[in-house]
Amino acid sequence: MALSTMANSIVAPMLPIYATKLNATPTQIGLLVSIFGLVRFVIQPIIGNYSDKWGHLRVIHTMLALFTIAGLGYAVGENIQSLLFFRSIQAIAVGGLSVSIRAYIIQITTKNNRGGVNGTISAMQNAGSLLGPVVGGIVADWLSIQAPFYLLSFVSLLGLILSFSLPNVKFNQYNIDSNKHDKKQTRWPNALYLLAGINILEFVGLGIWVTLWPIFASETMHWNSSLIGLSFSISALASLITAPVWGKISDLYGRTISGITGLLLLLIQPVAVVLFTHNFVLLWLCFILAGAGGTGYFNAYYTMVGDLSPDGDVGKIQGVLGAASQLGNSGGSILGSFIWQALTIQIAFWTDASILMICIIGFIPLFKTEMRTRKQNKTYEEELTQ
Repeated sequence: MALSTMANSIVAPMLPIYATKLNATPTQIGLLVSIFGLVRFVIQPIIGNYSDKWGHLRVIHTMLALFTIAGLGYAVGENIQSLLFFRSIQAIAVGGLSVSIRAYIIQITTKNNRGGVNGTISAMQNAGSLLGPVVGGIVADWLSIQAPFYLLSFVSLLGLILSFSLPNVKFNQYNIDSNKHDKKQTRWPNALYLLAGINILEFVGLGIWVTLWPIFASETMHWNSSLIGLSFSISALASLITAPVWGKISDLYGRTISGITGLLLLLIQPVAVVLFTHNFVLLWLCFILAGAGGTGYFNAYYTMVGDLSPDGDVGKIQGVLGAASQLGNSGGSILGSFIWQALTIQIAFWTDASILMICIIGFIPLFKTEMRTRKQNKTYEEELTQ
């Protein structure tokens, strides 16, 4: 997971620069960025459904192979059309890996350790995201603009080789669940739809923040590019450090505890930017808390999706929810830009905060259900020991 995330982040900052060297127009560069999300939105439900039938590990192997091909294609490309083609191939690989890896984790974990495993996976992803742009930039400066793309191919190939050491298990070999024989669990539970709605809203808020924060920091606060980039990096670092802790909290105290606490920490960020614009120290503290909070929320989300997914539909659910998240993120970017132009950028941040509050409220029925279930399970275990 770390290698695939690192491979993806190695080339992301380099692509627009590479495209300009191939005489791409601004419109073509914009298409190079947008086509990635569009292809992922379309392909993830398809791959998710196919992954359930063909096997999650086989899909992981295939997507890593596509990653390797995309890297080589970038490096030898001679025009923007070839970059667009291999960007689409990379989007298929990223979307397929996102679905199949999460489904595979559900396949080999139980409810008792799923939160901890998701925490470890999140830490690996964040490590890859932190290292990728730095490594890609250094390699491009020392060697050539094509070098990061060769590195992408090498790292992907290394990940492919390592993936063959993973156990090819059948569903439920490890995922022993007392509900697996319950006929009522053969369809998607209502809680899963509620969780999906919460996540779409969270991604709308994320889209608003990612789109408008760099603009606000530059135009209103007069931050330079380094400071803006560092604000994202410090959040990612906090996410990396706290990810395993969130996993333990999720397993010991409940998924919804992790999710609600994470959302509350995320909520601080847009509010602080509006209210404490010139308090430098407080803002950086909020970036750290938001980075930790984001990991807490996503750990809860992915773990709960695993807990709620009926057998045989894991890949399909991951694909559909992943596509919905892409749609929410794009919608958030559009919504934030519209509010900024029609009203003010501060109102856009308040909208982000309001959306996060709605997400927290949405977690309340999930929290009540989880606490009731945990209490019932604890009572049942105590009766067995007597």
